[in-house]
Amino acid sequence: SCCLLWDTQMEYTRLLTKYFKESYEACGGNIIAEDTFIGGTRDYGSNITRIKKLSPQPEMIYIAAGPDDIGHIVEQFRKAGVNQPIFGGDSYDTPAITNISEKLCTGIYYTTHFLADRDNTRTKKAQLFIDRYTKEYGSPPDGFAALGYDTTMLAADAIKRADSEEPCKILQALKGTRAFIGVSGRIIYRNNQQIPDKNVSVVAIIEGERILVDNLMPEKIPLP
Repeated sequence: SCCLLWDTQMEYTRLLTKYFKESYEACGGNIIAEDTFIGGTRDYGSNITRIKKLSPQPEMIYIAAGPDDIGHIVEQFRKAGVNQPIFGGDSYDTPAITNISEKLCTGIYYTTHFLADRDNTRTKKAQLFIDRYTKEYGSPPDGFAALGYDTTMLAADAIKRADSEEPCKILQALKGTRAFIGVSGRIIYRNNQQIPDKNVSVVAIIEGERILVDNLMPEKIPLP
C-alpha cells in the first residue's frame, strides 16, 4: 500500500504522479491516500500529520517533488518519525538529500538515468565516461550529465546514419534508432513516438550512500 504526495506547482511533478499512479495500480498496488503541497514550502508539518493519522499506515510513500524541495521533505519526515520507505523520480539525484545526516538519509529509493557507481556500472563505455568526466570536472557525473552526453551522441549517431545535414533526413534516422548504446543504457525509438524506450536505473540511498539496485528496461510505459 502507498501514500502519494506531490507538488501541484510543477508540470514535472504532476506528470510523474500520473505515470507512477497508472503503473503502480496496473501492477496491483493500492494507493490508500493522496496529498499535495506547494513547491517552495519549507514546513511539511500538515502533510506529516495527515500521513501519521492514516490507519492502516501505508507501507511506502511516493513523493513527487523538485530537487530544491526533496531534501527538506526527507529531513522533516524522518525527524517526525515517518520511517516508511520513500520513493520518487530523478529529481532525487541531488546532493540536497545526501547532505542531511546519514541517520535520516536512509530508506530512500528513486528512478533515474544513471548512477556513477563504477563498481556497479554495466558497460566499459559508462566506466570510461565516469573516469573522463571526473578527471575534467573534479567530481563524478550525475544522471543529468550522463543524459546530456547521450543526447549529444545520439544526435551525432543519427546524423551519421542519415549521411545528410538535412533536418528531415536526420529526424527519420533518429526515428529509426533501434539499438543505440549510451552511457545510461540502450535507447530505442518505436512506433513514431518522440519519447524513447530506454534503461532506467533504480537507486537506493541507505545511510547517505547511493547504491545501484538495478538497471532495467521498463515493460510497461504509460502514454504521455
